[in-house]
Amino acid sequence: HFLGCLILRRARAGRAKQGGSRPSERGSGFSPCRSRRATLGTVRRGASINDGDFQTMKIVHVEDDPIDRRLLREALRRAEPSASLCQRGDGESLLRLVRETPCEGTGRRWQRPDLIVLDLGLPDVDGLSLLSVIRAHPRWRKCPVVVLTSQGSDRQDAARRFGASVHRKPHLFRDLAGLARQVVARARLKNLAAPTTQ
Repeated sequence: HFLGCLILRRARAGRAKQGGSRPSERGSGFSPCRSRRATLGTVRRGASINDGDFQTMKIVHVEDDPIDRRLLREALRRAEPSASLCQRGDGESLLRLVRETPCEGTGRRWQRPDLIVLDLGLPDVDGLSLLSVIRAHPRWRKCPVVVLTSQGSDRQDAARRFGASVHRKPHLFRDLAGLARQVVARARLKNLAAPTTQ
């Protein structure tokens, strides 16, 4: 994480000179970020993943390590500057959102995310259990899921059986940035075949 931390320190120093604020990850529920209109990482309070422009790519990232969250936030900002990014450090938030989504019904206000980036080693909910719930839900099962993990091959193979794209966490930021570009492009292609609104 050394290079990534160095990048973050320089970014924070640059924002301080420009009068920017420190990133905030507080808020209630799933609160997407407005990457172009707000400082990187500023959470839009009171918002929901169903709010906002339906043409904007919506990404959910679940990772308990705050450094990994910040590094991926920067990588995704470079890959898709206009995306609405929602980050949480626990799996329970996403689990609750999936379970509270009605299995049937119509209405333009409902929308699943375009991409989920998931860590398997969460402290509160097992990542594989969370994947199982996502794939069992009729409105979430086609959502592209990318797993970034440092866990062993058995767990990685289990995640692949749920249809997730599995990658080991890169050690260098440039590799993470390249991976972010790839997964965003693939998610866009998948969502063309499986629309996120129902």
